Amino acid sequence: MGAWGRMMRGMWLVLVMAFALVSQVAGIQLEVRRRMWKCILDDIDKDSVVVGDYQLVTAQGEPLTEGGISVNVKDPNNAAVFDKSGLAYGHFYFTAAMTGDYQTCFWSSDGDVYVNLDIKTGLGSVDYKELAKKEHLSGVQVELKKLEDTLRTIKLDMEHLRDREARMRNTSESTNSKAAWLSIMTLTTCVVLSAWQMMYLTKFFQKKKLI
Repeated sequence: MGAWGRMMRGMWLVLVMAFALVSQVAGIQLEVRRRMWKCILDDIDKDSVVVGDYQLVTAQGEPLTEGGISVNVKDPNNAAVFDKSGLAYGHFYFTAAMTGDYQTCFWSSDGDVYVNLDIKTGLGSVDYKELAKKEHLSGVQVELKKLEDTLRTIKLDMEHLRDREARMRNTSESTNSKAAWLSIMTLTTCVVLSAWQMMYLTKFFQKKKLI
C-alpha cells in the first residue's frame, strides 16, 4: 500500500470514529391519541443542521398514504420553526439558531394514529451523495469534505461543551456562595436570639429576685 493509500485509510478511520461521536440519528415510533398532543424533546446545539422525516404507519409499522396529521416544531423560546398539517408523511429541515431543547409535536383530529419519526442532526443530516452530484465532486473530494465537516462539527461540539461546563461552574459557585451566606445569616440569627434570651431570662430572674 502506497503513501497515498495509507493516508486515505487513516483519514477514513478518523472519519468513521468522529462520525460515530458527532452524528445523532433518532428513529422512533410514536402513538398519537386523538386530540392529544404527543411531543418529544431533543437537546440540539446552536448551528446544528436538523433534518426530520415523519410518516403515518399502522401499529405494525406499515406506511400509510391516506390520512393526515399536524406537525409542529418549536425552538427553546417556544417559537415555531416548522408547522404543517394534513399530510400522511412529510419532511422538515432547519438550522438551530440557539442551543437548547427543541420540541417536536404531533396532533391527530381523526383518531388514534402511529407515526414514524426520524430526526438527524450533525453529519447524519448531510446527504453527501446528493452533494457530490450537485457540486460534481470526485470520491476523494467527497471524503475530504466529510473529514472537513467532521472536524468542524467536533470543534463546535467542544466549544458547546466548554460553554456548558462554564455555565455549570458558575451555577455551582453561585449556589455555594448563597449557601455560605445562608449559613452565616443562620448562625448570626442563632447568636442574636441566644443573647436576647439570656438577657430576657436574667432580667426576669432579677425581677423575681431569684438571683
